[in-house]
Amino acid sequence: MECSCTVEVISDYEPCHTLKNTSPIARKDHKCDECDCLIPSGDQYLNYVGIFEGRFFIHKTCTDCKSIRDVFFSNGFLFETLWEDLHEYIDEYVGEIPEDCIAELTPKARNKVCELIEQAWEYSYDE
Repeated sequence: MECSCTVEVISDYEPCHTLKNTSPIARKDHKCDECDCLIPSGDQYLNYVGIFEGRFFIHKTCTDCKSIRDVFFSNGFLFETLWEDLHEYIDEYVGEIPEDCIAELTPKARNKVCELIEQAWEYSYDE
């Protein structure tokens, strides 16, 4: 069943050609390409290797950003735009996000999304 809060990302880009899509345990520290936070050694993360517009790339995503992507962007996404796209979505709906969608997130992701929702509410009250 698809979440009712799935963000529709419209893109003119061709899809990536996936070479590898794994969820390893980090043997060393990495940086999440979405939130720029540390993925510490010992944590699981998403490691995506692909080709986009003829260029090879590796993209690492922490479990919290992956959680947000899985819930809100199940219809497709662009790498490195997760937070910008989510912020726009929350602003557009003035923070009216179904609780069942928020409940599916990791605790850290849930806190970040709730902060964005509260900011949207504050902004809408100020206007």
